[in-house]
Amino acid sequence: MAVPGDGGKMSDARPRPEAGHGLDASRTDAETRPDAGAVDARDRDVVTDGPSPDARAIDAASRDASDGGAASLVLFGGGGAAGVLGDIWRWNGATWTAVTGSAPPARSYAAMALAGNTLALFGGLSASVTLADTWLGNGAAWTNPNVAAPPPRSNFAMATLGSSAVLFGGEGNASTILGDTWTWNGTSWNEGTAGGPPARVCHVMATLGDKVVLFGGAHGSPPYLGDTWIWNGSVWTDANVTGPSARCSATMGTLGGKVVLFGGQDGAHVLSDTWTFDGVSWSNPSVSGPSARQESTMGTFGSTVVLFGGLGERDASYGLLADTWVWDGTAWAESTASGPPARAVGVMGMLP
Repeated sequence: MAVPGDGGKMSDARPRPEAGHGLDASRTDAETRPDAGAVDARDRDVVTDGPSPDARAIDAASRDASDGGAASLVLFGGGGAAGVLGDIWRWNGATWTAVTGSAPPARSYAAMALAGNTLALFGGLSASVTLADTWLGNGAAWTNPNVAAPPPRSNFAMATLGSSAVLFGGEGNASTILGDTWTWNGTSWNEGTAGGPPARVCHVMATLGDKVVLFGGAHGSPPYLGDTWIWNGSVWTDANVTGPSARCSATMGTLGGKVVLFGGQDGAHVLSDTWTFDGVSWSNPSVSGPSARQESTMGTFGSTVVLFGGLGERDASYGLLADTWVWDGTAWAESTASGPPARAVGVMGMLP
């Protein structure tokens, strides 16, 4: 992700991979800003991986019921060590399987959520282009409805509300930080009324009953944001609650009557804490679990939340992760199943 700079523009806040060379791990911390170690997909080659899983950053995952009616999580694209990805993987609760079929063009920093019975994917980055295309799919088959859409953007968030998908914020063209709200009703995009959270990037959103919860992000140099906002379908309300420390690039999903938040980075450290929010207050269960990471993906699968990959502490491979973890509401458990190529900045939706 990139962290916003002065004047509403985005400055490059971490080492950038050199085009054609995967990830460049040669730069020093002195050459980066506080979120050093994250992956900027704008300088990547575009690649599509085959059936052999590996680690990557920046992906989109979603619960899918298109495989003979069997529920599954669907993961699409992202950015790995070799470049921007356009592959699709399916999680059935025990194993990952590569999916063949049509797919949106390879991209990173996109977002995806369920709208009705269809996954809606929007925007992101493809090489150096900020996208504004809408894709509708069920995991294996995707179409582009070519509809009027929100302005191009990346590093934003989406979540499901009823039969619609809600979108907020992100980084637009000319590195502008956005603070607009849009809803996709299955056939068209509609802009919400002005007002609500300050413009931001690298925030997270998740469904909580008949509302959507938004947390954190950034709009300027650290300190980052640690505010919680609630969208009821018409207006945003500041929850004005104490919760996780201010951070960027966490991941968040829904389990039962709570949202679950994990990790992120606060400008000084990559984090490994777990938080839950019930609509009234945040709780920080004292549990062990995944290693510290930012830009991972999370999605609901049955009575669990599944977390995949992300970007850990910086090392020679940029800390790209390819592990799968399951949260059952009480504890984290790591799956031994091999999975997709390592990636970070995941987004998730859910099909019934």
